[in-house]
Amino acid sequence: MAAGSEAAAGWVALRRALTAVLAERSGLARLGAHPFLAVAPGVVPQGQLWWTLPNLLRADDAALLGGWSWDQALAEALRRAGAEAPRPWGEAHRPRLAHPLSALFPEAAALLDPPARAIGGDGDTVLATGLLPASGPAATYGALARYVFDVGDWDASRWAVFHGASGHPGSPHYADQNAPWSAVEMVPMLYGWARIAAEAPVRQELVPG
Repeated sequence: MAAGSEAAAGWVALRRALTAVLAERSGLARLGAHPFLAVAPGVVPQGQLWWTLPNLLRADDAALLGGWSWDQALAEALRRAGAEAPRPWGEAHRPRLAHPLSALFPEAAALLDPPARAIGGDGDTVLATGLLPASGPAATYGALARYVFDVGDWDASRWAVFHGASGHPGSPHYADQNAPWSAVEMVPMLYGWARIAAEAPVRQELVPG
């Protein structure tokens, strides 16, 4: 599921289309929208069918297809997926960094919601960046941060967070780690005070009032 692969994007388009066909043919898509039968927010039938689909295919279990065979379902899914314009998987899977307050302050959304880099991986790979099939191919979950600790040399430890180390939108560190995080790279995580003091570009002094 490399970021530059159009085949990876095509595969996800096909799987999403087949999941949608399964939801429609089984009736779960319709029932899940009914107010009396709707499941908890954030959990939709397609999300469950997305994970069930591979086992149904392996077992050739067409019980949820409403009289269709898998050949018919796959043909329809291929038709739908083929209608999508080809693009690299990283672009299709690019996440959206959304601050909880950006919807309340749309005039500040450009500052609060910085653009994210294209990423690879998916929910079935070591680079676990999953999606919600009913919402599209964009990544909706993944590793918040990655760490490597060197217990023999603490200053050799490294890390990366998906956004940045600062929560202040005006800080240069608000989103400066998205690039290494997206590229599955890390930045130094220093522990020794002498090295931290020597390399710190900014110093802040707290004086009692």
